[in-house]
Amino acid sequence: MPQFPGRYFPVRRQGLGDLPETALMERGEYGPQPPYGQPPQGGSFTPDASGNQAVLAQNQSNWQSIPFGVDTAIIRLQGQLARKFLLLQNLSGTTTLYFGFGWQPNVTNALTLPVGFGYEPFSYPTNEIYVVSSAAGGLGLLIYGS
Repeated sequence: MPQFPGRYFPVRRQGLGDLPETALMERGEYGPQPPYGQPPQGGSFTPDASGNQAVLAQNQSNWQSIPFGVDTAIIRLQGQLARKFLLLQNLSGTTTLYFGFGWQPNVTNALTLPVGFGYEPFSYPTNEIYVVSSAAGGLGLLIYGS
């Protein structure tokens, strides 16, 4: 398996994993913390001209979840995009998924996700995402923020 920097994890975790000992601890302090960053201008769900939710400040993102099915033919899963977050999951029961970022993947040059695994890179690629499955019936999930 090629080594891509990022965090690999089983999709179905047991226990709390690497979460902090309490959900209320932030910035080394206990208790609820005041929000930080730029406050949004207008309502938090102010629509833009096309009716979609507008991004009102730099600390806001639009989040999307894209479930997909793939066979042994390469598909372009997503075009070039300035992403703030990216998570890929293999939800297949028996097939391996191969991902390429700006190139068409195969067994030798791809990010390989075995059955039941996910991947979150340390830095988020802006190029196109391609995917192919080791057999027919591959299922996956792409979650991203932009």
